[in-house]
Amino acid sequence: MAKEKSEFKARPRTQKPPVLPRRPDQRAEPLLSVAHERLLGRAIMGWAQLEAVMQGLVWAFLNLSMRDGRTVTSRMDAGGVLQLLRELAELNLIESQRERFRGALNLIEDCRTDRNMLGHATWLYMRPENQPFAMSLKPKTDTGDVVSESFSRERMYEIINNIETSRLYLLLIENVIKTSRDKLILSHPPDE
Repeated sequence: MAKEKSEFKARPRTQKPPVLPRRPDQRAEPLLSVAHERLLGRAIMGWAQLEAVMQGLVWAFLNLSMRDGRTVTSRMDAGGVLQLLRELAELNLIESQRERFRGALNLIEDCRTDRNMLGHATWLYMRPENQPFAMSLKPKTDTGDVVSESFSRERMYEIINNIETSRLYLLLIENVIKTSRDKLILSHPPDE
């Protein structure tokens, strides 16, 4: 495996826009442009593909068939699969791969948080800025308030790109594990 092929280059994540109080001249309208709906659909579909790859990577780490692997991961949510991947990486990846893998999992955790907001929120447009916002009761807050975040077109593209970059990296790692297990995975003495 060429070293540069397994590099994971996570871009620094841009800060989420700050929560600001609504100004008197602003009004919320419960609609979303078709273009933004498409971006939302791409993000949700990309996340579903990434989750499938995450499960497949667990199966590769454990050297399981699809049938047996599904038994292990089918009832796990994405957070549980991420935690399992973190633990498997610590136990099994060679040192030179661990840090990159941790970076990928951190980016995926950020994507998971965004995806949950995208998929479970009520969408609206804030006027006069024409800025799409997502409102949700689900995120935990100290006061139990409704949480809203703006999701500009640029932010949506960043989320979609991060999901796809993560998916491709995990597919690469899965392929390397399957084809070069002895080069990427630590050997462990048999349990006695």
